[in-house]
Amino acid sequence: METAVSSQPGQSFVMPLWLRVSIACVAFVDVGLAVWKHHFNFDSVGMLCFGLFWLLFYPVRQRAEPLGEYLKKPRVLVSAVLLFTAMAGFVHNLLVMLAN
Repeated sequence: METAVSSQPGQSFVMPLWLRVSIACVAFVDVGLAVWKHHFNFDSVGMLCFGLFWLLFYPVRQRAEPLGEYLKKPRVLVSAVLLFTAMAGFVHNLLVMLAN
């Protein structure tokens, strides 16, 4: 069973795999229910990106690893784009909710 702290020295706390998969599954169920209820509604894009973020989440960088090398990894870039897209989607949903 995977532990909450990785066995590699110098790497800080990382969520266990079961928790990341559970968060992603809850996000995907939410997206599925939203699409089933409201067809062609793009309000669920933020939650979809949030679920994909938790599946692709890349562990924190090693202490000896330069920041530039860490940010050049494709999985880190995709995770960052998904997280920013999810945050933008959540802000959009909040603004739509407050406008109504």
